[in-house]
Order: sequence, then C-alpha cells, then structure tokens
Amino acid sequence: MTTKPKPFAPPFEEWLDKEPPHETHLANSRRLQARSGRTLREGEWLTSSEEIWGAAAHAVKAAARRRGWPHHSHFALGHIADYVGQCVGNDDVGLLFNAMETLHRNFYDDRLSPTQIATARMRLRRFLALFREADKAIPDEAEPPTDRAYRRDAAAYLSKFHQRAPARH
Repeated sequence: MTTKPKPFAPPFEEWLDKEPPHETHLANSRRLQARSGRTLREGEWLTSSEEIWGAAAHAVKAAARRRGWPHHSHFALGHIADYVGQCVGNDDVGLLFNAMETLHRNFYDDRLSPTQIATARMRLRRFLALFREADKAIPDEAEPPTDRAYRRDAAAYLSKFHQRAPARH
C-alpha cells in the first residue's frame, strides 16, 4: 500500500480558518492608530512607531481577510497595498504603505526622531483614508495578486505555519 505524500502546505482556506475575522483587524487598526498618538505624546517613541505600523498592517490585513487573500507576511501586505493602489490607479497607496513599514524597522533600530514619527503618523492618516477608498472600489470577489514571488512566499510561509500550528478542536 502506498501513502499519498503530504502537500507542501495546507490549503489556504485551512490556514484562513485560524485567522481572526476582518472586523477584528479593522478594530485593531483603529485602536493602534489612536494609541500611537497617546504613546507619542507620552514620549514612548518606539512604541508609537510600532503602533503606527500595526495600524497600517491591520488595515491591509482586514481587506485581504475579507477577500480570502493570503496576508501572512510583510511582503504579502506590501504586495496587496501596491495591488489595491494599482487597481484604482493610485500609486500613493503602495508608497505610503512602504513608508509605514519603516516604522516597524524603527522599532528595532531606533533611528527616527520624535518629529519624524509624528510626521509618519500624519502619513498614516493619509494612507488609511486612501486605502479605505481604494478598497471600496475593488469587488470583494476580486482575485488576489498573482505575482510568482507572492505565491512562492505564501506557500513557504503556510508550510512553516502548518508545521508549528497547534491543532484546534
């Protein structure tokens, strides 16, 4: 008797079942955006920096989750933001998202000044407004980005996730 080899990664739908709903990501985005202002005023620049990034990331995760698109990594989130912006002809969406990702790196490197973080917070507001408008213009049943590297990275990540994820009952 031969056994069928295990797939490289579980079906994406199986992984998606373990993800919070898109409403949770939207709530996280709003909460982190609000907290980033408080922590910045309190002098917690690194925390504020990470909260700004988190607000942007969760906004993109919400849109991807609602559509069932893979949103497992920084690469995937950046690719989705670029794709959403391209779909509506606004490159600022992807560019602003990439700027938000520098805030995540700043959490570890501590290179941005409080003024730069405050400026990034203003850019976050612009990103969120542009992303929401662009997201509304794309049908929920739209296909996900199909770039080869995006698919390869999704498969690799899901394979790792599958190996370490505890079973849920």
